[in-house]
Amino acid sequence: MKFIADSVRERDMDFLIMRLLADNYDFLSFVLEKLKLPQMQLESIQHSFRSEDGESDVTAILKKQNGALHAILIEDKIDAPAMPDQCKRYEQRGFKGKNNGLYDDFSVLLMAPQAYLSTNAEAQKYPNRISYEEILHFVFEDSFDKWVIEEAIRSKESGYIPVEDQIITRFWQDYYAFVEKEYPILTPYRYDGPRGSAANWATFRIRRKGMKIQYKSDRGFMDLEIASYAERMRDFCMDNVDILESDMIVAKAGKSLAVRIIVPKIIFRQPFEQCEADMRKCLDAATRLQKIADMIIVQEVSKQ
Repeated sequence: MKFIADSVRERDMDFLIMRLLADNYDFLSFVLEKLKLPQMQLESIQHSFRSEDGESDVTAILKKQNGALHAILIEDKIDAPAMPDQCKRYEQRGFKGKNNGLYDDFSVLLMAPQAYLSTNAEAQKYPNRISYEEILHFVFEDSFDKWVIEEAIRSKESGYIPVEDQIITRFWQDYYAFVEKEYPILTPYRYDGPRGSAANWATFRIRRKGMKIQYKSDRGFMDLEIASYAERMRDFCMDNVDILESDMIVAKAGKSLAVRIIVPKIIFRQPFEQCEADMRKCLDAATRLQKIADMIIVQEVSKQ
């Protein structure tokens, strides 16, 4: 079976880990053995548990034979930067949950590709670590689960671990909240983890495969990109002359064709409120391109 997708993200791995813990007794036993814990019954499993100390990607609560509860707080990483003192905050969150009576004891566990575990300084601080490569032993050959894990490993091998820029991380958080509130027509590709200094392009989903809207903030471009259309610019312009507006430029963007609107350049390393007016201009342009995309899709359907 061949599986095809744009990418595998940490959220995908979160859910795969949750399902393996819940449904695969051998995997759960392996995790407990790694943590030097006795066999226990899984009581609950939660994704993205948030508190004032931060967020645990996966929280599993297990019950011992004597009825005591043990929590496993799991941090899952592919290639995103580790936030400063992240392991320490997991420990603090664990103790707070214990003191609040949520469970009787806890363990902190990091799951990531072996390349991440071997090279990331913050990863070395975690008392317990399991590699994605080890998880592969608990899934079937040629299965979707195996493909997801291998794609996650490849993502780490082909990527890099940027140093988090906390100002840019906060900018992205405020940006997502602003889009959700003010521009609900737009659907951003969302990544809620820490961001590095190079994280300055924002992308929006389109309901047609091979199309996306991308804000290239360092260039001042808001592009509606159509994959594999770069060599069909003339035909595209002729087919869509009635819907393209006067300030829209048709250009090449790699192998894609871009319907482009020139918008303000924005430096993401600043408080979001300082550039809110310019961001509105950018998102207004993205909204216009969203409507153009919808019209292009309707035209394509009508020709079929």
